[in-house]
Amino acid sequence: MKRGATFRDLGNYQKLTAKHEIFDVMLAATSKSSLPQRLTQRTDGMRTRFLGKSTRNNGSPTLYATERGTYIVQGWRVPGKDQHVEIPYELLTFLERGTCFNVKLDDTGKGTFLLTGTPVVDAEVLNKFDVPDHELCIEVPMGVEVRPDEPSAVLGS
Repeated sequence: MKRGATFRDLGNYQKLTAKHEIFDVMLAATSKSSLPQRLTQRTDGMRTRFLGKSTRNNGSPTLYATERGTYIVQGWRVPGKDQHVEIPYELLTFLERGTCFNVKLDDTGKGTFLLTGTPVVDAEVLNKFDVPDHELCIEVPMGVEVRPDEPSAVLGS
């Protein structure tokens, strides 16, 4: 949970946590072989859920959620910046409701954002995600969306 969060944020966080617990219960109750491969993958000791993909012209930016409260973002490599990826705007539409990337997005002015995270380097993970050489997977923290137009939002925190 981010610093300066409100009680409303805590409620949202608890809802998200409950959602993840429900997901874990569903996984425990269902044999993994009966779940679609794209829905759930267990890699590097973590479970991931496919959220969405924005494919066009030899690109496959993809978004996954993890059970650790993070996102794995597959995006285009940024030359000279090993912890950055470039993603199209539309990939943000796949974020889980009420959440956001808890990192700064830099608008490139050409329909894409740059974001920074921890590179995913485990070969097993990268093989399961089918990451082409011109792309990179990074892990970024999942934040709680706080909208300034909601009465309970605390502005300036």
